[in-house]
Amino acid sequence: MAEPVLWPAGVPMALQRSGYMRQPQDIVHRMKMDTGPALRRLVDGSAGQRVKGVLSLSAGQATLFETWRLETLDRGQNRFSWQITDNGRSVVARLAAQPQLTRSGARWRYALDIDCDAPAPTLAALEALAELEDEGPASWPGAVPFRPQRAGFSSVPEDSVLRTGEGGYQAQALASRADGTVLSVVLHLSPAELAAFETWFETEAAFGARDILFPSLSGGTHLGHFHEVWSLAAANTADWAVSCKIYLEAIA
Repeated sequence: MAEPVLWPAGVPMALQRSGYMRQPQDIVHRMKMDTGPALRRLVDGSAGQRVKGVLSLSAGQATLFETWRLETLDRGQNRFSWQITDNGRSVVARLAAQPQLTRSGARWRYALDIDCDAPAPTLAALEALAELEDEGPASWPGAVPFRPQRAGFSSVPEDSVLRTGEGGYQAQALASRADGTVLSVVLHLSPAELAAFETWFETEAAFGARDILFPSLSGGTHLGHFHEVWSLAAANTADWAVSCKIYLEAIA
């Protein structure tokens, strides 16, 4: 495979905060049971990233970028070296789609959709994840505040009623009285808190495959796991908004 090309000199890498989104690749296989928590297993040792955002350029920078895209990147098919905007990680990336160009005054705005390759995990990292995967629950990181925002919060009881039949009234049967809850939360994290969260998620949380002791909103902790992989967007402040969907197990 050819070496990734360099980002064009004179063109900024950072995407605008407005409209910025990032989501890690979900590398956990979840087998949903009729009721109760899903069975989870890691299928890889590292996750890629999908990043979307806007690159705001001057006319001169736009010319450099277009020349690079057409010639060096060969119309977008080649891989390139890049830095993720929110955490500064160096990655090998590729354009997931051709950039959409719009104009805003004297600025040229390119909407980019970027796939970042997953780094090759070391043998030590793979061994550590394999050991953690079947251990007891991990604790939520102390350096990351668990303060769900009002916007984006929801709590939905698990549906433990089995329904059968087509047309008319359905036959229903209660499958379990130990109902879990799917909780959707948005956490506003500073850049340092985001870095701590992401490191913890990729190690102690085993990318979401491991059970977690989440801080309870009423005090104490509550056992659960990540119902799906988290996603990132820009908050109204300098913080980042991390959206998580969490399955909380019923308290016996």
